[in-house]
Formats: sequence, C-alpha cells, structure tokens
Amino acid sequence: MDGHIDVPFTAEHGGTGPLTWGQRGMWDAMGRNPTSQTTIAQILPLPASAARTPDAVAQALARTVARHQALRTRLVSTGAGPRQVAAQTGEIALRVYETERDRLQHDTQRIWYEIATQPTPREDVVPLEACLVMVDGAVQRIVFGFNHLTLDWHASQIVLNDVRSLLTAGTFATDAAMQPLDVARWEQESGRSRTDRAVRYWREQCARIPLTMLSAPAGPGRTPRSQEATFTSPALNAAARRLAAHHRLTTSTVLLVATATMLGAWTGHKVSALTVIVHNRFRAAYRHVVSNLQQGGLLTLDLDGEVDFDELLTRGGAGALATYRHAYYEQAAVDRVLTEAREARGGEVLPYCCFNDVSTSEEGVPRLAAEDPDRDAVMAMRPQTRLHWLPEPSQVRCRFCLRLRGSGASRMISLNGDSVYLPPHHLEAFLYGLEHLVVTAAFEPVSLAQVREQCQQARTDTADFAGVGG
Repeated sequence: MDGHIDVPFTAEHGGTGPLTWGQRGMWDAMGRNPTSQTTIAQILPLPASAARTPDAVAQALARTVARHQALRTRLVSTGAGPRQVAAQTGEIALRVYETERDRLQHDTQRIWYEIATQPTPREDVVPLEACLVMVDGAVQRIVFGFNHLTLDWHASQIVLNDVRSLLTAGTFATDAAMQPLDVARWEQESGRSRTDRAVRYWREQCARIPLTMLSAPAGPGRTPRSQEATFTSPALNAAARRLAAHHRLTTSTVLLVATATMLGAWTGHKVSALTVIVHNRFRAAYRHVVSNLQQGGLLTLDLDGEVDFDELLTRGGAGALATYRHAYYEQAAVDRVLTEAREARGGEVLPYCCFNDVSTSEEGVPRLAAEDPDRDAVMAMRPQTRLHWLPEPSQVRCRFCLRLRGSGASRMISLNGDSVYLPPHHLEAFLYGLEHLVVTAAFEPVSLAQVREQCQQARTDTADFAGVGG
C-alpha cells in the first residue's frame, strides 16, 4: 500500500538571505556538473522503545522541520545571485508505504534507492522527502531524502538523531543551534579574515602540487566509466587504531595520510595532494548546525628524502590540521586562486582525488587496552578482508574518490575510480596495498622507498600484490 500524509509545520522564523559558503560551493559544483546526484538518502530504523504510529512520527517530523531551517529552505536564482529562502510555514508531504515483515528490508532498500538516484535540479528543490515504511500499521523505518544543496551529510546525522530522540524520549537530542541564515550572515559580516588565511594557504599549496595526481591514462576505460568497490578489513581497522594511539592521531587521520602516501608513491610525485571533504563543525557554535557547511580542503604531503611511514604520519598529522584550518572560506575567493594558478602554470591545478570521511560517529585519539589485538592477532585477521564491486557505481568527476564509512571495528572503505586513470585491477591493488602499508607499519618500520617499490610492482603485477590481503 502506498499513500501520502500532508503534515503542516510552523516555525518561529523564516526569511531570505545569501547562501552559506558551503551551499555556494555545492551550487557552483552543480553548475559545472548538472548530472551529479545531490540527494542524501538515509534510513532511520526505529528503536523498540520509539513511538511508531504514523501520527506520532508525523508530529515528530513537523517539530524537527520547524526547528531546522535547512529542512524548509529552497535555493533560488535572483539577479543578485542565488539566495536561500526559508519558509516559516508549510507542509511536509510524507509518503506512507505498508509492507510485509518478510519484505521490510527489501522494500526499504528499494525506496532508499529510488530517493538516492532520482535526478535533482539545482534550483527550487523540495528540501526534504520522507517515506514511512510500516508493517501492520506501525512505522518500522523512515527513509529520508535530504537536499545536499541546503545541508551536508553531518547535518543529516543531526536530524536523524533529533527524530530518534523525539520518538523515544520526547525531546531533541541537542540544544538549539545557529540557523543557516545566521551562519551566512556571520560569513558575510565577519568571515573576511578567515577567507584571507585560506587564500594564502591555497595559493602557496597550488604553486607546488602536481597539476593533477592521476595524469596518465592507464587504459581505455570501462562502461560505466566510474567503477567502485567496497573494502572491509578488520586487520586494517585494528592496525590503524594502533598507529593512531601511538602517534596521538585519529584513525581517520592515519587512513588519510596512508592514502596520500600510497597515492604519491603510486603516481611517482614528490608532493602528494588530496581534496579532503571537511564538515567545518570544529567551532563550538557550529557543532550542531543543520546546514551545508561542507567544503573542500587541500592536503599536501611531501614525499621527499629517506623517510619512513612514522615520519610521514607526523608530517601528515600536521598537514591535516592545516587542511582543516583552511577549508572554511568564501568560495569565490578560492576559485580566484585556482584561476590564477591555472594561468600561471598553464593548466588546471586540482588533484581530482578526494578523501571523504562519512563515519557514523566522531572519535578522538584512541587509547590501546590489553584487549587490543597484538601483531599475531592482527595478522590472523588478514583472511577476513573482503572486496566487493558495486554493480551500479556512482558517477563522479573525481578520478579517485575514497570514502570512510561506519566506525571503529566495523569501518569500511569505498573507492570510486575513473577507469581510464585507475582501472579496476589497479583500484583493487591500491586497496590491498593500503591495507598492507598500515598493517605492516603498525608493527615495524616501513620506508617510503618500500612503498614506492610495492606500488610500482602493483602496477605491473597486480595479482601478486593483491594477494597480500589473503
């Protein structure tokens, strides 16, 4: 059964204003690549203690939409450029789908896929879609479709937590935060010094990084051109945790530096560069903001001298902090830097390789405990490594796009590669090589020369190199 419920909402404030810097970056990106997907699709399973009637869920969603401006905001073109328009009142069109218990998982995934893959225009997009998936009249799952132009992945997690909390405890999960119009106003009035610092950083880095990382075609490409694999490795997760504890870093930073090291060794560049997707919620006032604050940061890692991976983790840890510090800026100002760099160097300066941590929970620096696996235990995990090719990979502009999903021991990597520059057998070898680097470095020194040698071997003898993963 498929039906709809129109749920009214009333908020304290609405209004019109400029886009946040993150919204403007996404708006411009869609202008360059109109076919890109901009819907963030999420599934919220309701806990056993949650209220499950359609009316209760509808009222929780109405309260959440009233609270978060981004869920009732559309972006529109004007003579003065794009603007965000937040409605004060309106209706949410909820889709209601009744299914059988033995089809709950299948039908939920099907609805998620429909929402995630539907074409999305840039302008005047419905800010929120939601479908209640029910069994015997009780809501079991809520499938959301968030407009990525108005909010980012981390904002979607805040919304899910709020809805879950309302349905289980009757209260929101967090205190009220700044609204997108407030953020945009602060950026316009007080953000100049932050942008100026970012401009200096980007100008310095763009003068020394390669024009792009994967510059040489490695084959004719596949159809579809982008190929994507997921990679699960308990050994990699355990080893990354050990390295993070030793170097006082997060496991995400360890994997970021390992990726940059591998990418530089793979391509032969002496400076490795990655676009890092940064959620920009480091300021206390932004921690629980529901908006699009996400922007691209630029990580650079020097791969010179006779260094080992421990030294690269030290360099990369400092580099990651610089990346995060300079990833919040007025988009037009950094775009001008990129234009200047292109004119000065005779070609577009952009890594076309990105790293995006969309883990489900934030984690700090880990502390090793007695129960953490030792070398023998980590090595014994190697046969559990699994690589799975996605039948319908996302089609992206990047030649290399690595995402971290999940958290802790259940963390998974997905890697999307342009098959002209990173054919499937190279993509597979890269992931097994990343595992090999991190697992080995957790227990013994690994020199940069060794990593370069292994990467060159991988490009000519993929089967042997991939075999280290079991």
